[in-house]
Amino acid sequence: MLSRRNIRVKILQALYASTIDSKTASKTIEFYKSNIDQSADLLLFFITIMQKICYFTLEDRDIRLNKNLPSEQDLNFKPNLYTNLISQKFLKDLDLERQVGKRKIKEKVDADSIKKLYMNFSKTQSYLTYISIETPIESENVAILLSLMKFLYKEASFTETLEDLFSAWEEDESLVIGNMKKILKQLPGENGVLQGFAPDSDMVIDFGEKLLNACLLNHEAAMEQLKPVLENWDIERISAVDLILIKMATIEFMIFSEIPPSVILNEYVEISKTYSTAKSKDFVNGVLDKIFKNNPRLNVG
Repeated sequence: MLSRRNIRVKILQALYASTIDSKTASKTIEFYKSNIDQSADLLLFFITIMQKICYFTLEDRDIRLNKNLPSEQDLNFKPNLYTNLISQKFLKDLDLERQVGKRKIKEKVDADSIKKLYMNFSKTQSYLTYISIETPIESENVAILLSLMKFLYKEASFTETLEDLFSAWEEDESLVIGNMKKILKQLPGENGVLQGFAPDSDMVIDFGEKLLNACLLNHEAAMEQLKPVLENWDIERISAVDLILIKMATIEFMIFSEIPPSVILNEYVEISKTYSTAKSKDFVNGVLDKIFKNNPRLNVG
């Protein structure tokens, strides 16, 4: 679910928060773990909203049939969004249900919002076309779920809810959307819906926590590497985010020998483009290039 870049960003956020609030090392690590959990909760919430909308198709059928004068379209309406085999795999995955229950995701769902979202989606051309198909085939069932996902992340009321419930929505949007697409496209599949999409302990702990701990414990070692390169710079005037990124990259270079220096450099330059100033990418690139060329890899972890 989480790539190394996602992990690096969450470490950046934790270290930046510690500089603002003077957090202890243990509190900084807690902040990092909480951010990881929130990403998992965000994905589960998105899935749960989609499930609830699929379930609402049954209620829509009942509403149509109980009209005083149901139209022919009402009488012929079939809740295919719920009944098709792709949705059923998505709706009745026991491990997914356990994870949603364990993390208390359903408590965050508002029934009125589900109805509103369904009604708005039911007016889209993709849904109108879908319900006009007598017996949708597998690819059409996957396509309508992808359309529903796309509708949701463009629906203002839904994104506002995400922003209210999850402070990291903006940072995690591309992560969640990317994983949702992969989950839906692999359906029905033989494995569980979440197989391969839960936070990877190797990535979260063996890479993430190791790097974060090293950043907290080896500040001085990193600064020694930086001093010769930054001798013509006033460190006090360097952006706090840029300095954190440079120290993170330097420490990663020192302790993760299996990651090529060029990959580390490029990753931190890319992160600087999103999380720092317009000029940061050139500054970060130049500093890291000098550090990586002038220093052998050290084992400080």
